[in-house]
Amino acid sequence: MFFKKKKKVITHSGSYHVDEIFACAVLSILHNGNIKIVRTRDDKLFASADYVVDVGSVFDQDKGRFDHHQSGGAGKRPNGIPYASFGLLWKAFGNTLTDNDTFAYEQIERRLVQPIDAVDNGVDLVESKFTNVFPYRIHEVFYALLPPEGGDCHIYKNFLKLVYIAKKIILKEIKEAKDQSRVKKIIEDAYSKAEDKRILIIDEKDMHREPAAFLAGQYKEPCFIIIHSKEGNWKAVCVRESGISFKNRKDFPVEWAGLRNECLSIVSGVSDAIFCHQKLMCIARSKEGAVQMAKNAVE
Repeated sequence: MFFKKKKKVITHSGSYHVDEIFACAVLSILHNGNIKIVRTRDDKLFASADYVVDVGSVFDQDKGRFDHHQSGGAGKRPNGIPYASFGLLWKAFGNTLTDNDTFAYEQIERRLVQPIDAVDNGVDLVESKFTNVFPYRIHEVFYALLPPEGGDCHIYKNFLKLVYIAKKIILKEIKEAKDQSRVKKIIEDAYSKAEDKRILIIDEKDMHREPAAFLAGQYKEPCFIIIHSKEGNWKAVCVRESGISFKNRKDFPVEWAGLRNECLSIVSGVSDAIFCHQKLMCIARSKEGAVQMAKNAVE
């Protein structure tokens, strides 16, 4: 039986951070788990590695060197966020991992990679609207998983566990981003066909509410999208102002909120209305009913 030689990945020893954990996870996905991670700061060992990550003071993609701690760093994005080791690996191999799906690549770059790189480089992304209340970031999650004080062997085993977790996260994000890429094309088609751009009708089944409503927001007009319900009904779903906001472009009338069946039918004027969640969606038995509820809400 032929055994493929494992790719040797060197990252630094001692305390570890989220960027090199995710950088190693990228390489593990790239090589189907066929890597060996060595944690050391002994530069005499670097020459034997296929990849040197977050240590070594060299960024040279062709030579497999992905550090950003050298004088001047390893470059910045157009928005000013500097690259850390995760970002350098994603820039090099992200398109390969997403099967050259540009939307998926850029979605993960914005959603996962840039926030991790920003924190590693000491760049603030958000300002709290409430005194001493901040988001619980992915860094805090991973730091909470750090082991208690122990020997190097214990630290190394825990590092490998965290790389495994990061790998699962990246793979899930890739799947979600590629699904969204598919949904984006469907939304674009629905928008091009819509007579009233405020209401987009999606005929495809198995359409998840949240990504579809978010992606409809790429256009300025849509207030509602009409999609299938898993129960066989139809939903009129509110489009949010942005992907990070709970504010809708248009709410359903407040007097509809929480009503069901006959009570909702009376106030909405839609005979097959089932339920209304004012801030989220309305449900009707037919597509025509869901469309009419959206029309009544935007008029």
